[in-house]
Amino acid sequence: MPDEDTGFVRPDEPRVVHRGRTAVDECFTLRMLEGCIDTECLPAAHVLLPREGRILERDHYVREGRLIPGKVRHYLDAGHTLSLRNLQDLLPFFNRVCRAIQRETGYPCHATAYLTPPGTRGLDCHWDPYTVVIAQISGTKSWPLHRPLVTAPTPEHLAFPRTTTSEALRQRLEGAPPDHDIRLAPGDTLWLPRGWIHRPYTVGDAPSLHVTFALRELTRSWLAHQLIDRLVTEDPMRQALTAADLTGSLETEIGRTRELLRHALASLDVRRAEADIRYTAMGLPLTA
Repeated sequence: MPDEDTGFVRPDEPRVVHRGRTAVDECFTLRMLEGCIDTECLPAAHVLLPREGRILERDHYVREGRLIPGKVRHYLDAGHTLSLRNLQDLLPFFNRVCRAIQRETGYPCHATAYLTPPGTRGLDCHWDPYTVVIAQISGTKSWPLHRPLVTAPTPEHLAFPRTTTSEALRQRLEGAPPDHDIRLAPGDTLWLPRGWIHRPYTVGDAPSLHVTFALRELTRSWLAHQLIDRLVTEDPMRQALTAADLTGSLETEIGRTRELLRHALASLDVRRAEADIRYTAMGLPLTA
């Protein structure tokens, strides 16, 4: 789906491209990450250790805000995945990449690395409320993909797991062949639109390392909130609701507020609002 203004193409279906060896492969390697693990250089606040969808409680590997020596390696060897979150806050290279993605698409972007031991999976059956771009760095990972059961999920609406559970998803999809069965090798990149159900796992005798770039797409709901936020400059919108309103019927106030919104939106300076909201979008923080 090409954007007429930016030329950015947003595929509606999963798509794999072979990027070859690029800067992301040079700047972030399995050897580099293994070295950070073994020298206890990882910041504890950025580390999660999931296995089959269950996230290990932090007190198993964190004490007084720091990683307990040897624990990350211990749990990796026991089959847990290392999820190193918000790489854009840790490494200048990923900060530049995420900001470039934001400039090109308009969407805030954060990056997470996943190191999964051979023959295991970190996450169970689920879907994401944002589109992700997955860059396979090392090893091989299989991605069985099923079409979305919900339309255009967001973190606030139809998000997983508030909508359903991994167990319910597995039961629903039991016996159903995946709509796509994708195997990623080093140098491959997968575009995965939000809502697609996945349960990836490592293939072969080597660990799998990939980086996920999450594009937090801005929606018309976000735009509506931006418009409403700009209407609080109108005095009637800043008036307090009375105790009688909140403890009795709100019907009158809902109707009055609807009319205030209708009037304010009708008189909105669209050009000024456009410039202001575009500036806000480009300045949104990258961190999830």
